[in-house]
Amino acid sequence: MSIDAHTHLGFNEIINSRADELVSSMKKAGVDKAIVLAGELNALSTERLLQEILPYKDKLFPLGSISPLSSSRPSIQKVEEWLSKKTHLRNEILPRLRIFLPG
Repeated sequence: MSIDAHTHLGFNEIINSRADELVSSMKKAGVDKAIVLAGELNALSTERLLQEILPYKDKLFPLGSISPLSSSRPSIQKVEEWLSKKTHLRNEILPRLRIFLPG
């Protein structure tokens, strides 16, 4: 079994990929399962991530994100709901980190 432990879906100019596209590329590459990360970089909230991967719950596994600086951070009740469903969450330590490459 082949598992990709770091994949993204996204809905902005940095990352623009839907769940069906990820599953299609996984099939072509011979990857059986993948962990999909939510986050501000890819404009993908944990809630939207869970909705996007629902049709592929046997192949895609969520790694949610909670940014303390985000105006759209979830309520404590929502986080408790996710945890009750065994959604894996990560806290964004550097949610506004930008990568600069020397040119």
